[in-house]
Amino acid sequence: MQTSEYYDSQAANQPSRHTWKERRREHNSVKSMLLQYVRYRRACCRIADLACGKGGDLLKYHQIFPGARLTCVDVSKTSLEVLMSRAGEIGVPIDRVVHGDAAKTTLESNTY
Repeated sequence: MQTSEYYDSQAANQPSRHTWKERRREHNSVKSMLLQYVRYRRACCRIADLACGKGGDLLKYHQIFPGARLTCVDVSKTSLEVLMSRAGEIGVPIDRVVHGDAAKTTLESNTY
């Protein structure tokens, strides 16, 4: 199975939200703290979310870095479709979506 097939399968077959609720809450809390730490130490106008998945961090980026331009990269087309739908539902603008392996995707140097 290729990497993209695995992540497409994961995106299409999610476990119950209740199964991982507490783990997600802890994980999101830590990510929010790290993003706040970055915000206070560096101005941010462009964000590259490599291996963005279904966009679970979109709202965090939008709240912590309002107005930042967001580029999302992921190998799973299914995940990117969910990401775009989620972005539309919550009103988070995405500047660019790239379908590809984050380790092999080339983005502009020194801009993120």
